Amino acid sequence: MTRDDLRIVSQLVKAHEVDGVMAGDTHYFEYYGVPYAAPRSQKTMHHFVNGGDGAYLSLGTPFGWPETPDVKDYAYYPTSTALIRKLDEQTPQWQKWLWYWTRDYQTWPLSPEDVSAAFDFNAAPYFQSFVEGKVDVEKRIVRVIPYGPHGQLSTCDIRVSSSLSTLVKNSDGKIEFQIAMPKVGKDLPNTLSIGP
Repeated sequence: MTRDDLRIVSQLVKAHEVDGVMAGDTHYFEYYGVPYAAPRSQKTMHHFVNGGDGAYLSLGTPFGWPETPDVKDYAYYPTSTALIRKLDEQTPQWQKWLWYWTRDYQTWPLSPEDVSAAFDFNAAPYFQSFVEGKVDVEKRIVRVIPYGPHGQLSTCDIRVSSSLSTLVKNSDGKIEFQIAMPKVGKDLPNTLSIGP
């Protein structure tokens, strides 16, 4: 898929005021709330990157997270603290120099993502994730519940922006994302124009 293809898909989902999109990537779970101008109002599109089985252990998100991200609402799992703990314990002695360069200098002048394959140790703790989606018709919300290998993620498992309002914490510290459902049939667009 080219950048032009992605631009067209982006225009399409915005024109239809799609509330949420999901894609797969590395093992990690990621959430981004992206504001945009819809035809009739300002909206937020909820982007979920659903981690998955079989993908490689990426260092890009936990180690390469920018000081000032492009979006103010975000969350990701695992945290850099959890990943550092795993790799401090599991990196063999002969590979420590590469790990220290990654951990302490973020592989400058490269990117941590560039050396991810060197640290893809297939040993616990694992950071695979998946989500469960539930529709609560009575409350008119969609619940997206992230899980790791030990069950539903909790506040200590995930890094979250302070402004994130879609995240709900249960009394036991478990988390989920709740997104309001749109009103059905109310002024939905019936035409679509895509292109430059």
